[in-house]
Amino acid sequence: MSRKFLGLDVRHDSISAVLVTSSLRDIHIEEFLQVPIPDAGGRDAGLRAALESIRASMEVDQASCIASIPADELSFRNLRVPFKGDRKIEQILPFEIEPTTPFPLEDLVLDFQTLPPTGHEGHTDLIAVAALKSTVESYLDIFSEVGFDPQTIIPGGYATAVCLSRFAAPPEDWILVDIGRYGDTLFFVKGGKIRLIRSYPTLSSENGGSALDAKIRQTLLAFENLSAQPIAPGHTFLTGAGLNGGGAQLQSALEKALDLPVSRVDLLQSASGKVKVDAEDAWHPGDMNNALAMTLAQIEGKNQLNFRRGPYAARRNWAAYRGLLIRLAAFAAVLFCLLGLDLFIEGHTLHRRVERIDREINTIFRSTFPEIQRIVDPVHQMKTAMDELRKETFIPGDANSRLLIIDILDEISRNIPGGIDVELTRMVVRQEDVLISGNTNTFNAVDDIQTHLEKSPMLQKVTINSTNKDQSENRVRFKMKVDL
Repeated sequence: MSRKFLGLDVRHDSISAVLVTSSLRDIHIEEFLQVPIPDAGGRDAGLRAALESIRASMEVDQASCIASIPADELSFRNLRVPFKGDRKIEQILPFEIEPTTPFPLEDLVLDFQTLPPTGHEGHTDLIAVAALKSTVESYLDIFSEVGFDPQTIIPGGYATAVCLSRFAAPPEDWILVDIGRYGDTLFFVKGGKIRLIRSYPTLSSENGGSALDAKIRQTLLAFENLSAQPIAPGHTFLTGAGLNGGGAQLQSALEKALDLPVSRVDLLQSASGKVKVDAEDAWHPGDMNNALAMTLAQIEGKNQLNFRRGPYAARRNWAAYRGLLIRLAAFAAVLFCLLGLDLFIEGHTLHRRVERIDREINTIFRSTFPEIQRIVDPVHQMKTAMDELRKETFIPGDANSRLLIIDILDEISRNIPGGIDVELTRMVVRQEDVLISGNTNTFNAVDDIQTHLEKSPMLQKVTINSTNKDQSENRVRFKMKVDL
């Protein structure tokens, strides 16, 4: 599932726009262009016309927008505050910055970026950035009129400094100079963290870059004295639209003046393994680096300065998520339909099984108890009938006995040897004994029956009550009592 991001790098004389699509596999640059800001009608009218041209030329709907404004319209300060935690710093920052700004605090929008600890317990070093509310309002009004709603507004060149450590593998300490046609911005980075931001009027074209070189050394020396830390940059990077036409001369001049290797940034080439573009021949790094860097920083979730704070905080851009929400809603609807279908099928199957089991129960009940015609609750009725049947099969008069008549018959049958010719003609089961009548072929057979029955653990004592010979049938009739 992919998302679209639009980076708008607003300068005094032009706007660079880069539209990228981000997916799990890669980042693809869909469109990019640079539009000059017309001079006629004032800068606001020119800016509006340039943004309208971008909107008409690019498929920016449903794209999350990030914008930068010229850094020379902002104020940067390095401060040390006696607090820890962003929330406390945010509360105390206006009072810390008030003595160093010529504007009333109520006219400013403030943001800050904390720096890594320097060993001062209970203190926090930070870069504070201030913008006039009127400046932020002016840009937001123009963006809104054209149909853009940037979720983030940052200083120009800042995103390139943030992303350069990620893609270009610079040394521990390095400098990035964003060269504009009307202003230059210096970023000093140490250990992958921006430690200093300063903006100057355009100096890069004066004396082949010597004025810019002097300003860079002066700024770094002042920062070294302020921070009480040695500063030894190992490389200088150049970017910005001001490099067009004079970049090689400026690069050579700065290499000699700073005694450092100087190279121009091409963020697309540095991130070639991750970022893809179709029309690479038309790509101009100086114009497009910052617009691309803003989208990459947003995709990777890097914390950035942002002037959309307080009353200017961006509302959630639901339009950018509309496609995602529609697909999610469609997936949820299909999922619920499948779940409902599964529950319906399962319920129908269970209902049919219950009906089949009920029919089997009724069939068994009718075959077992045919005399019962009215069936209401077959299970309960069967239990009741079985209880009645058990009562009938117990020994009469013995409520506590669990000895069944069929068990007594089985015990007698098993203990009379199969070789004895005997016929039992009558048996009366009472509470404590059993009376047996029958006939056999000899008197000795009667004694054998008595002997074998007395060996049973269920039968206690066997008494022969009478024996006599039936002359007509030549059989010996006997009666005996078996004590239980």
